[in-house]
Amino acid sequence: MKKNYILFLLITLVFYTANSQTVLFDQPRNGDNGIISDNTSDGTASVYSADDFSLTATSNIDIITAYGFQSAGDFETFVTGIDVFIYADAAGVPDSNPTLPGTGLLELVNIDPAGGAITIVPSPDPMDPSYDIVIDVTAALGSTLSLGAGTYWLVIAPYVDNLSAGARWNWFQATDGTLSETHLIDPGDLFGAGATSWTTLTTLGLSFNSTAFKIEENILSVDEFALSSVSIRSNPIKDIINIELHSSITEFNSELFSITGQLVMKNSNMTQFDISNLNSGLYMLRISTDNGTVTKRIVKE
Repeated sequence: MKKNYILFLLITLVFYTANSQTVLFDQPRNGDNGIISDNTSDGTASVYSADDFSLTATSNIDIITAYGFQSAGDFETFVTGIDVFIYADAAGVPDSNPTLPGTGLLELVNIDPAGGAITIVPSPDPMDPSYDIVIDVTAALGSTLSLGAGTYWLVIAPYVDNLSAGARWNWFQATDGTLSETHLIDPGDLFGAGATSWTTLTTLGLSFNSTAFKIEENILSVDEFALSSVSIRSNPIKDIINIELHSSITEFNSELFSITGQLVMKNSNMTQFDISNLNSGLYMLRISTDNGTVTKRIVKE
């Protein structure tokens, strides 16, 4: 097998400066074989593969790249969505699976590949059926995912027309790591192997036991760090919004918007808003500096 209401709810943190990444975990591709990890586009069938990764310290999971292939060579034209799950470790096995919603540490279901959080990277060689999937977790989630030191399990599963060998996306084999081997779950037993709970690849008779992926964390510049440290004291708020800023931010503008996008207050270089006369409800506070903008959700009691 060769291988403009809703806008305010979605914006939680916006930077105009570029991030760089540091690699948290890297399990490189090693060979041309792979293992299925897909959903059918109509949602009627799924087979998931999971591999584990470790973190040595508390880290933000910002970018995930899964290395794979699709033999038909048309993956980017018909993939309709991507599932991304992260689970805690339970003695060498994921502690749950995608058939149990609400049990993952991260559950991104059917992310639109055209929505900006997904990049499909085909091989430049037309004879190479490789298709890597790059997920901007922060963009897809709308917030930062932070995990403590420890071991976790990653599941990547695109939505494809069918699960035949040519159409499906396969997760490339990798250099065998020092952690537990890749597991597969086929909840409906579509392939008749009895893997209706998490099952190791070697138990299924495969000649490899790890899959290829990389996890990265964005490294903030000094200015980005200053913006990321902006916070609102005691939210929900009854009378006064107190803005807490990094000491390096001295020049800024603040604007308070209603949930419908109407500007209701603004000021410059002031860390307090008196909102005692406003109606109870949800507001968005936008703080702008020369180095970027951060938007905070405010609940008025």
